[in-house]
Parts: sequence; C-alpha cells; structure tokens
Amino acid sequence: MSEMEGVSYAVFAVYVLTSVGLAAAAAKLGGTPAAQVGIRSTVEKFAGAAVLITFAGAGVWPLLRAALGEPLHPDPVQTALDGLAGDLAGHLILVLGALFAMTAQMHGDTARRKDPSLQVVDSGPYAISRHPVALGRVVMTVGLFLVFPGVAQGAFALVHYAVSEICIRRGEHRFANEIGAPYAAYMRRAPRWLGRPRSRHA
Repeated sequence: MSEMEGVSYAVFAVYVLTSVGLAAAAAKLGGTPAAQVGIRSTVEKFAGAAVLITFAGAGVWPLLRAALGEPLHPDPVQTALDGLAGDLAGHLILVLGALFAMTAQMHGDTARRKDPSLQVVDSGPYAISRHPVALGRVVMTVGLFLVFPGVAQGAFALVHYAVSEICIRRGEHRFANEIGAPYAAYMRRAPRWLGRPRSRHA
C-alpha cells in the first residue's frame, strides 16, 4: 500500500471500530434501534447478512491484495483508475461517508436514548435520508474502490449497494406495517437515500 492508501485504510478501520463501540454503548445505555422493530422476514435477514459480509469484504480485500498480490493480471479497472487522482478522490469520499454514517449513528442513538418510546427519528441526518448510516457505508465502499481500484473491489461496492437496497426496502415495508402512520408520514417527507426533505404539510 502507498502512504495515501494506508491513510485511507486507517480511516475505514477507525470507522469500523468506532461504529462497533457506539453500537455496544447504545445497547448498554438503552434505546431500541428501528431495525429491531417487528419481525424480520427471511429475505431481509439474508439481505442484512449480505450487507455486513460485503461491507466487511470491501474492507478486507485491500489487505488480502496487499499480502497476496492482485489475483487478476492485468486488472483493466486497476490499470484505468489507479493513480494519485483516484487516491485523493477516494480518500475524500471515504472520509465524507464515514463522517456521515458516524454522525447519523450517534444522532439516532442519542435521540432514542432521550426518548425510548420514540418511533421515528426524523431530525439531523435522518431529515435528508431515511437510512443515513447505510448511505454513509455505501459511499465508503465507493471510496475504497477509488483508492484500491480493481474488478473485485468494484464488485464488493456494487453488491453492497444492491443488497443494501433490498434490505432497506424490506425494512421499510416492515416499519410501515409495525409503526403505521408516523412512518408513512416520514417516508413522504424524507428521501430514501438522499435529498431535500419535503414539508411536513406536503
């Protein structure tokens, strides 16, 4: 790994450790995450597992590639995108994704801790994205792809987005059934991925 690649990878590792720590602290302090509302379907469970696997894979693959070498020679994606410009762009995207996901996780945990009966967090990052943590992580996989371009790294990013979309859509259906009108109203106000929130009276 180059120095820039090493810094980018350190950002990813710090995010993962911080996210796990925040989740453990939130569980200890109380508050029910929205993902725990209702009973998840088999499809949602498999999609959720695939989300974690592909995110972990996107993080582990650069280490394997550094230790074992690039398995595809020549890798046309790496040939086309490798370089300082890609490293810089990917690093910036990775940092922004990590900050957004971490901020959203902390905001959601704090809101639910202050009001354990809260059904829908719709403030902060959740006003512009119904799934800001998932969005941040998808952005992070794109950043990793630009820093460590390659066919396999690109596949991890694409599949991570695809299974995140499946998991999110299934989860929203569950939330709408379990929570009802408050979540339906939230879906009308906030975009699924990212956008300008609509008026509460729209």
